[in-house]
This record gives sequence, structure tokens and C-alpha cells, in this order.
Amino acid sequence: MKELSVQEIQFVSGGFSLFGAMSGFNSFLANASQSFGTFALNSGAAFADFVADSAAAFGDFLKGDSNWNGFAAKSANSWDKFTDTAGKNWSEFKDNASAGWNSFLDGAKA
Repeated sequence: MKELSVQEIQFVSGGFSLFGAMSGFNSFLANASQSFGTFALNSGAAFADFVADSAAAFGDFLKGDSNWNGFAAKSANSWDKFTDTAGKNWSEFKDNASAGWNSFLDGAKA
């Protein structure tokens, strides 16, 4: 049985590059992980801000420093900031993961 060279393996594989695929997949994993980490960190911080702001606004309501409408407005504003941050960061993660996946597919072609 003949031992195949790398070129022969690529020829028989139907245009699949094992080295390109491994490199592309590792790059995809690294970029997607970093992007997801950024999403989780920023969204988590924005959610913590929402909780803190809402709790402070509710405390003001309980003390009589604001009315219910003031509490609701501050909470809604804080929620909007959270959803904007989470949405923006999710979109960036999705775009980075998609680009990384496409690079992996391109790298897998011989």
C-alpha cells in the first residue's frame, strides 16, 4: 500500500484542506469565544445597572421622594439602556461568529 503525500491527500479529499480547516476552526472558536465573552460581560453589567437603578428608584418611591410614575419612568429608561446594550453586543457577537464561520469554510477548501 502506497503512503500518500499531502498533495495526494488533498486531491483525493475532493478539495478539503485539513490544515486550513483546523486553522480556520481554531480561529472561529477563539473569535466567537471572545465575542461571546464581551456580550456576556457587557450585558451582565448593563443588567446589574438596571437592577440597581430600579431598586434606587423604588426606594425613592417608598420614601416619598418620587411618585409611581417617576419610578416607572426611571425603570423603563434603565431597561431601555440594558436592551440597547444587550442587543448591540449580541449583534456584534453574531456578526463575528458568522464571519469566523465563513473563514473556517473558506479555509477548509483546498
